[in-house]
Amino acid sequence: MTGTPLAESSVLAGLNPAELDACEAVLKGLTQDVDLDVAGVFAALRKGRSMIEALQIPEETVDILYAQAVARFGAGDHAAAQSLFQALSFLAPQVRDHWLGLGICARALDQLDLARIAFQTAVALAPQSAAPRFHLCEVLCQQGRWSEAADQATAFTSAAMAPEKASLATEMKRLSALIELRRR
Repeated sequence: MTGTPLAESSVLAGLNPAELDACEAVLKGLTQDVDLDVAGVFAALRKGRSMIEALQIPEETVDILYAQAVARFGAGDHAAAQSLFQALSFLAPQVRDHWLGLGICARALDQLDLARIAFQTAVALAPQSAAPRFHLCEVLCQQGRWSEAADQATAFTSAAMAPEKASLATEMKRLSALIELRRR
């Protein structure tokens, strides 16, 4: 992105100046009745500030939203949890667990394309982490994308050993067997 020093973790990273201007114009239109300094937010983002800094949201808000999202999911309110994880992915897009939570909620709501994108983002953020690869593999199987699922199963086996990997290993063996059957 030339001429725009946005931080890589910004939700606007990768947009060119014209796209940034378009986003700013849309947000101004959507928030015309709200007391929000849209120009100030975008100025901060263009300087490389995070969305949290640009919106001047206290850092602990992210932890509170995450706890609420997990609690909502645990209570079976997947739609509310998904909304919270979407907000978290917007506010702090560099955090793997926000995307992982979004993907898990989307899968629970049978929104497989969104789940796949969220898990792919989590994998990109933490390529050596087993959990995003497992969940991505599972969604790819549900979508009948067997070759891609096989790639994720292979990557899962070479992921760093962690408690999350150990707890998912048995289920990954089941998925791997299914993948092999489907690829024949």
